[in-house]
Amino acid sequence: MKCVPDGLHHIEVIYDYVQEAFPNICDEVICTTGWKESLEWQHKVRNALQTLKGKGRVHKTGLEKGYWRIQVNLNGKTLLDACCGGRSIWFDKKHTDAIYMDIREELPGTIALQPGWSVEPDIIGDYRDMVFKDETFHHVMWDIPHILEARAGIMLQKYGKLGHDWKNDVQRGFKEIWRVLKPHGTLVFKWCDLHISVSEMLRQFPETPLHGTRTKKSVSAQHGTYWIFFIKIPK
Repeated sequence: MKCVPDGLHHIEVIYDYVQEAFPNICDEVICTTGWKESLEWQHKVRNALQTLKGKGRVHKTGLEKGYWRIQVNLNGKTLLDACCGGRSIWFDKKHTDAIYMDIREELPGTIALQPGWSVEPDIIGDYRDMVFKDETFHHVMWDIPHILEARAGIMLQKYGKLGHDWKNDVQRGFKEIWRVLKPHGTLVFKWCDLHISVSEMLRQFPETPLHGTRTKKSVSAQHGTYWIFFIKIPK
């Protein structure tokens, strides 16, 4: 599927890309196990799409019938936002070197009071179990939900919640991020101590931060935002 550019495509357009790139396998043999009157090679293309969908590299949430959103060409991507949400902290929300990942997709209009807000990741994935190979990225941004539990409200809609198994989740998440970081790669962890103190959160991580927001004096509000920086120094 690497012959198909990243982005939104109709299945017929995907067929065109595959047929142009691999004409030798695109014969006129009719598939006997797939859709009626379907060509065998087209059936294989659909199977490949479903496999990538299961891995979070392809998704269809909110799309019209026949359309697929694809992210398969990871070459050259050196930055990862592992929990991108609405990309609100990014100056360049479509940085060409970055992959934006989130566990969900929310289309514009989901929140009536903020009709332009959306969550549209390149990859739908879970930071606790990522599809990327070891030592893929030079830099990872990790901005996880800071609400422990909530039933409703705009904050829950925009940022999600951690849940009561948060310790296990963030431990697994840190381990995965450390795995996909290159040697001397950097991790920026953003945290708001609304329900969990920054010291308790940092105790879940096996690595010591390099620098960042160290004291409450550096935070203006009662519950403020902390920025914590890690570097993966080879041992």
